[in-house]
Amino acid sequence: MNKILVILDSQPSNEAVVARLIELADESTAVELLTIVHEPNLDGYLGNSEIYEPLRKRLIDEEGAKAAGIAQRLKDRGIDVVSKAIWDWPRGDAIRRESLAFGADCVILSFGLDPDRHIGSRDWRFLADCPSPILVVNGPAESAYARILAAVDPIHAHAKPADLDVAIVQAAQTVSRQSGANLEMAHCFVPLARYAASAEGDDRVPLNDAERALESSRQQALNRLAGEVGLDAGETRLIEGDPVDSLKRLGDDKQADLIVMGALSRGKLADLIIGSTAERLLRHAVCDVLLVKPPNDTT
Repeated sequence: MNKILVILDSQPSNEAVVARLIELADESTAVELLTIVHEPNLDGYLGNSEIYEPLRKRLIDEEGAKAAGIAQRLKDRGIDVVSKAIWDWPRGDAIRRESLAFGADCVILSFGLDPDRHIGSRDWRFLADCPSPILVVNGPAESAYARILAAVDPIHAHAKPADLDVAIVQAAQTVSRQSGANLEMAHCFVPLARYAASAEGDDRVPLNDAERALESSRQQALNRLAGEVGLDAGETRLIEGDPVDSLKRLGDDKQADLIVMGALSRGKLADLIIGSTAERLLRHAVCDVLLVKPPNDTT
C-alpha cells in the first residue's frame, strides 16, 4: 500500500483506525488523515456569509488541530503523513472525491465500534462507489491482526466476476505481509440438503451423490484458485452454512480478525447496494472487514 487515506471521526474510533494504520504502513507509505467537518446549521442557507463563514472556519481549525496532533504522533514513528480538515457533505461523497484526488490504495475508516452500528444509505452508496479498497474498522484494535480470512466464491455465483476473487486474495496477502498475520482462503456455501429438509421437522436429508459431487467441485475450484494466487491447498477451507452467519461467527469466535471480501455494485436503480452478504456482515461484525472492488470497476 503506497497511499493510505485515513478518515478521522471521533474517539474511540480514531484510536482504532490509527492503530490499524500503524500496523499496515511502512517507511514507503504516504498517509493522509482527513477530517470531514459539517454542521447543517452553519451551511449558510440564509445567505449571510459574514456570520457563517467565520463559524465554519473556527470548527475547521479546531478539527484540523486535532488531526495535526495525531499526525505528529505518526511522524514521530517515521510515517510520512499529512492532515487536513475540510467542510464537506455528504461524508461518503467527500471521502470518494478525496480518495480519487489522493490516489489512495486503501481507505481506512470506522462507522463506530458499537456492534449495532448505524450505516446509512449514503454510506452504502459510497462503499459501492469508492474505487479503493476500504478497511472498515469494527473493533478497538487492541492487538495486531493474527488471522485473516479471504472470503471468495470460486464458482462465481450471482454473476460475480472471476477476477474479483483474485483481487480479494491479493488484498488479503498484502495485509498479511504487512501485519505478519496468517492467511486462509474460504468459501461459504449452503448445501442442497438444507433445502430438502422434511416439512415435518428440521432434520436434514443425508448427502446424496449429487451433493457430494457438488461439494467436491467446490473444493476443486477453491484449490485451482489457491494455485493461481500462490496459496497451498491446506490454506483453504469450505465452510458449510449461510455466508453471513458463518463469517460473523468466525469473527465472534476470534477465528478471524479481518475478513476480506468483495464489494459489488448492483446498479444505479438498486441505489448501488454493495450486496446482501457484505451489507449484513458490516452491520453486525465484531471483526474488521476489508471491502475490495473488482479490478477496473468504473461504477
